[in-house]
Amino acid sequence: MQNEPPLKCRVKPPGPNGFCNPFSTRVSRLFNLELASLLDARDELTRLHSDAVGDLLGAMLETLGASQDEVEKGILGGRLHDIGKLALRVDLLEKRGVLSAAERTGLQLHPPIGARIVRAVTDDDDLVGIALHHHERFDGLGYPAGLKRQGIPLLARMAAVADTFHALTED
Repeated sequence: MQNEPPLKCRVKPPGPNGFCNPFSTRVSRLFNLELASLLDARDELTRLHSDAVGDLLGAMLETLGASQDEVEKGILGGRLHDIGKLALRVDLLEKRGVLSAAERTGLQLHPPIGARIVRAVTDDDDLVGIALHHHERFDGLGYPAGLKRQGIPLLARMAAVADTFHALTED
């Protein structure tokens, strides 16, 4: 196997992760919506929150005059932003009150896990960036990378605003 030539991508050039994505953009988006539904099936509150974040992000983009494709990407990104929570214990996700340091560290693993899940099915850096960086803060005190200001991808910044707004205003 070591001497075999690398596979050529006949559908489109490989993405930044080196993988050939055999899916059209439309099929990839449908697949990602199904991926988001995995989290939905596990936890109703997370589904409602993810839908709301997607709707808010899409509305923000629409208000800014983004194209229909960009708006749809924002909606999908919002739905996928917490996909890494699939790897976390349900009792941790459902805990009310103050988290211990270990619990907080565990919860903070969901963005990089989510980014790996999203990267496995798409080379769309915007969607990966939303999953990875939606807990970064403008002052650099967020996680996982401590990015600040324009170092945070724009859609991830917008997703953070939508995420926070919904968390503060939901019943």
